[in-house]
Amino acid sequence: MGNLTLVLIIGHLLADFPLQQQGMKETKKGIRTHVMTHIIVSGLLSVIFLFFFSKVNFALIYRILLTIVLISLFHFLVDSAKEGLKKHIDQFISTPHIRMAVQTGLYVLDQLIHLTIIVLVVTWIFGIKFNFYHFFDAFIQKEIQLPFSTQILLTIIVILLSVFFVGYLIASVLSYFKPDNEIREKIKMEECRQQDERPHIIEKVTIKKATYVTDSPEKAGMWIGILERLLILILCLADSITGISFIIAMKALTRFKQFDDKSFAEYYLIGSMLSIMFSLMLGYFLRFVWMV
Repeated sequence: MGNLTLVLIIGHLLADFPLQQQGMKETKKGIRTHVMTHIIVSGLLSVIFLFFFSKVNFALIYRILLTIVLISLFHFLVDSAKEGLKKHIDQFISTPHIRMAVQTGLYVLDQLIHLTIIVLVVTWIFGIKFNFYHFFDAFIQKEIQLPFSTQILLTIIVILLSVFFVGYLIASVLSYFKPDNEIREKIKMEECRQQDERPHIIEKVTIKKATYVTDSPEKAGMWIGILERLLILILCLADSITGISFIIAMKALTRFKQFDDKSFAEYYLIGSMLSIMFSLMLGYFLRFVWMV
């Protein structure tokens, strides 16, 4: 049932990221709709999984349905608790960087809990006796030969994690470092001796900061990041990570003039470093999967 677990993880990632609408989880009704999306996606993927399963019977179908229902129920409970916790975080934590760190940590913890629930529910429903330590040790020692289907499923999971999970994680971190993109006015004033004894404006200069958002197509940065991470995955698989320098150079070229703004340069650097770091981690894991 290892592949079923991977299929359900893929269903979770699809429903939790590309199929989730903005603000869906902010209300109980939205959470219920979100959970229904999970049930539908997991159900459809499970049907596809059954087509490739040699011995399909009623007992197997019943167990899969029960697994999906239990996972969805736990998903609803976890999401409800998370949304309540987020409201308390916004209410009681006023320091921006601490709030960002807590919200980012909560986002990662939320996904880890969901994935753990999927593994535990499948293990329990199907009565699988699984020793994670022995499996991990054998996997590292390359004593386990992964089936081609498992390698494909793991590849899909890595791609989804790279494109969506990492993308949302980076966006959460960068929300604190986002440069000010507003138009500011610089006013020079001079004390003038007049009857009212008030300073008078002698020069007014409007300074427009680097418009990294308004001057670019909508979500261009997001797509650049997605392509960057996918290319790094490919380079890791091809064992040609020196090509990453070319990607960095291309990205820097498109933003070269905006690096005069220190806040934007730091924002860009943090985002790029996070993207490259996570892409390398996932890329080398994927390379290891295909080398086993």
